[in-house]
Amino acid sequence: MRTVVSKVRKNWAPHRTSEPLKIRVSWQQHKDGSVSNVHVINPGKTPSNEKEAISAVLKSAPFDPLPTSISKSVDIELHLETTPVLRMTVQKAIETYGPAARQALRERCRLAGISYPPKRLTLIGLKQEKLLLLYSGDDQRKLLGSFPLVSYSGTLGPKLKQGDLQIPEGIYRITHLESYNMLALGVNYPNVTDRINAVADHRTKLGSDILVHGGSLSTGCLVVSNEDMEQVFVAVYDVGCANTKLIIAPCDLRKARPDIDMKKQPKWLPDLYKSIRAQMLNYP
Repeated sequence: MRTVVSKVRKNWAPHRTSEPLKIRVSWQQHKDGSVSNVHVINPGKTPSNEKEAISAVLKSAPFDPLPTSISKSVDIELHLETTPVLRMTVQKAIETYGPAARQALRERCRLAGISYPPKRLTLIGLKQEKLLLLYSGDDQRKLLGSFPLVSYSGTLGPKLKQGDLQIPEGIYRITHLESYNMLALGVNYPNVTDRINAVADHRTKLGSDILVHGGSLSTGCLVVSNEDMEQVFVAVYDVGCANTKLIIAPCDLRKARPDIDMKKQPKWLPDLYKSIRAQMLNYP
């Protein structure tokens, strides 16, 4: 049962609510691990999150086969909880999360042999590896942290249009910090390169509102756990958005090629990957 719970909660991607809400989802689990009759018990006023609860179960199935001692299918009920909206100013978020985050960040820097805060930061998002890497961006570039992406949307390859659920690929700036709904960093997608490539392809409606944020749901953003985002958020606040770079790559281009059929991709993509790789090679 523990494996069932952990799998479902890993795929649970609720929208934030004003207050924490519990959702009871139930299903019938068969001997081979397959499921049927997935439904929410006592539906309430959050149909979108109830739909997400059902989706979490379906994404997690099939589960491990039931023990041989069980002769028929079993009914399972699981309680899931939404995450509340923070409703904080950036300054309040720093007051709340800053002390613990800075303690962890100072230790990361101490182990790397540098002082905190560094003068510059670089975030590298690796889509295939599902990681967000945190580097000091000074002359002495050191890896300070490796944070798993807890949610992922789209496939390898660049973002081309609004609604394609793709995580962008390129070299970006952090424009601002947000903390009302969740801790988040604004990304300057589409950047100049994205717009030039779109003109060449005769594309419009490129999409926007790309973030690096905490939580559990991604629709084109880089998402780490709320706990990890506290450190990333505070680090960028202390170093400054203007001194923070974001590189998003299909995979770790320093040591591998992306598993992409380039014949089906835009003609400009190889050049973009060359520029991304050249930037990444500056970091160990």
